[in-house]
Amino acid sequence: MMVNRHKHSNSNSSSSSTLLTRSVLTLCLLLICNLVLAVDEVGVVLSDPTYRDNHPVVLEELIFGRDVSVGGDSRLECKDQSADILWSTETHSSIVSTPIITDLFAEGSKDIVLVNTNNYVDVIRGKSGTRAIGWPFILPESTFSSSPILYDFDQDGHNEIVVATREGEILFIHSNGMLAFNSTLRIPPLKVAKNWFSITDKHVDASFSLHERDIRKRISKEYRETNAKEQQLNNQTPQENEMYSMSPYVKQKHEHYEILFSEHYEHYIQANRQYSSHSKLHIWVDAHVLSSPIIADIDADGNMELIVAASYYYDHEYYADPVHNSTLDPEIDIFNYAAGGIVCFNLADMTIKWQTHLDLTADNKMYNGYVYGSPTVADINNDGMLETIIGTNLGLVYILDHNGEPLMEPINMDSIYAPVIVQDVNGDGQAELIATDADGNIICFNNRGEEIWSYKIVGMTESPAMLGDINGDGKLDVVVGTTSGVIYAFNAATGESLLDFPIKTKSSILSQILLVNLSPSDPNGLSIVVHGSDGVLYMIDTREGCTNKLDIGDQSFAMVLATDFTGNGQLDLLVSTFGGVLYTLSTNTPFTPAKERTSFNQERNIFSQGVEGIFIRQDSSGVFDVIGSEFSLAFDVVDASYNRSTANDKSYVIRGYYGGRQLFTFNFEYPGWKYVTVPVPERSQAKLFRVEMTNKNGLIYSTEAAYSFNIQFSRLLKWIIVLPFIVTSTLIIMLQQHKRGTLPM
Repeated sequence: MMVNRHKHSNSNSSSSSTLLTRSVLTLCLLLICNLVLAVDEVGVVLSDPTYRDNHPVVLEELIFGRDVSVGGDSRLECKDQSADILWSTETHSSIVSTPIITDLFAEGSKDIVLVNTNNYVDVIRGKSGTRAIGWPFILPESTFSSSPILYDFDQDGHNEIVVATREGEILFIHSNGMLAFNSTLRIPPLKVAKNWFSITDKHVDASFSLHERDIRKRISKEYRETNAKEQQLNNQTPQENEMYSMSPYVKQKHEHYEILFSEHYEHYIQANRQYSSHSKLHIWVDAHVLSSPIIADIDADGNMELIVAASYYYDHEYYADPVHNSTLDPEIDIFNYAAGGIVCFNLADMTIKWQTHLDLTADNKMYNGYVYGSPTVADINNDGMLETIIGTNLGLVYILDHNGEPLMEPINMDSIYAPVIVQDVNGDGQAELIATDADGNIICFNNRGEEIWSYKIVGMTESPAMLGDINGDGKLDVVVGTTSGVIYAFNAATGESLLDFPIKTKSSILSQILLVNLSPSDPNGLSIVVHGSDGVLYMIDTREGCTNKLDIGDQSFAMVLATDFTGNGQLDLLVSTFGGVLYTLSTNTPFTPAKERTSFNQERNIFSQGVEGIFIRQDSSGVFDVIGSEFSLAFDVVDASYNRSTANDKSYVIRGYYGGRQLFTFNFEYPGWKYVTVPVPERSQAKLFRVEMTNKNGLIYSTEAAYSFNIQFSRLLKWIIVLPFIVTSTLIIMLQQHKRGTLPM
């Protein structure tokens, strides 16, 4: 998830990848030579400054389609829709990232997983609002800047909670609140030339992309001279038994007995000579994580990868402590170093598969190298592999292939804080990209990076746009809220503004918008639900033209989520506040799985609602126990954009997983209800049965339900076998007691 960048101190870090033959030094110095690019007034190198015109649209120039800022902060205009507080609970710390809703214990119920600014991970029971036993999980020396995600780390049918700390650690936590053994990952620091800014003949204000085409073609005189100097220094450094000592700057801050110690990181550092302490011309910049990772099989090898965006910097607050500052090279100014990159871990063996470093800048400038948004993975070129799409604070959108290599030149925009959306918005079978930036641009690109349409909005957005058919006309729309308190909606294919938009609210919108149908009777269209910075929850019915407002009393940076917590068949809304309070609102809207929103990206880069999906048929809540050797599974494949006359290249790959095993794979050419016969695995206690649908563009939709197999039958069989022995034993005991109690004649 994109984080609120104002809540965190500056960050910068990375790791050098010997798995790829390109070293960080090579990239850093190659990018620097003989630049023939335009430089704007703040020193940022731009090859195409089209979208950075610094002429924003002002609020006074707008003609609003609707104004919902008027009237009281608690007002019900939609008379047939209701929302009442079911329960509320205090977490005693600020919540700045969106929680995730899941059946964590495989009990057929909903739980809320959240991280907060008080250094802990917590689990709240969705039905009652009480804390789950064994929680919270506390990390006294760590902080969180992103939402949790889920992954079955040990393949036991129960998801682990995956959290990334701002300090660059990635943790896997069991449902009982215990850290998974030997699982902690850590992003290595980034090796940077100590005087990179002077080698460029540019002032330190300058910023560079490491993947400009002209830069990659050259090897500069400075690079060769720097390499020669380092080799000379290395030759002058005595090395006992030809071994090298690890630099003190890359050693872990945690000892072997501490829970955050990463054995995988230790092995990686020891195995890579680039982390030798003999270099006098380089420094190691700390790695930090400011957004949620994504887990997917990007190279179709059958193993899952974890892709995480890294920001490399020296934390100013941490190094203000003289003890911590003493561990740094005394010759450096920590404000001269900031960078960003992508790191890919292979979750099969917990090793680093590849690393790609993106931007290198100074740390104290507006356009620095940080990466605030989560990476997006999708197959945008239809090669069967997943590409990684990421926007950076430098204003560049990178598209990397499954090996971390750039597919094309980066797309130039202004600073990007939100994930880039990937979706086929015009029905041509190809993936389009939608990105927003700090200069008020919302732009739709094709898969070659060419603009399809663009629009200039008032203010900016730090959250991703959302896709859905909000007016019920059968066409996909894109909706975005801004810091100016304006909600925009466009036709996703053309960029044309929708009727009755933009909408004016009373305060800034800092959280992601929820699109959900709140009508008790009309199945068409979607309402806009968003929590404003003034503490008011807006529920805007775009079809009826009415708005319900509820004054929560506190602002929010987290997205409102939707599910059925109580199992009563009605939709519930989850509101998380900056003050650390969770509210569950019960509505009178019938619940269907298509209305459910369980995280900011549905775990897999899904920023649409009601467009595509897959849903298991469930006649009731709870755990489903299957008896027999096989069972019939019904699921609904949804694709609102499907057209039989033009869908010859459509395909939906359906996979089923249970207890870490893949049970089936099916291919379907059209959506709708599907009925398949599935062999029953061995007798099992309740675990999550997960069904995934992958579309042509590599977007993955999933649904889960708690299943057990032959448990009730086994219990019945045990009673059938045991009961005769119990009855017989009881009769024998009674007979013996009767004999003892008989008096002699």
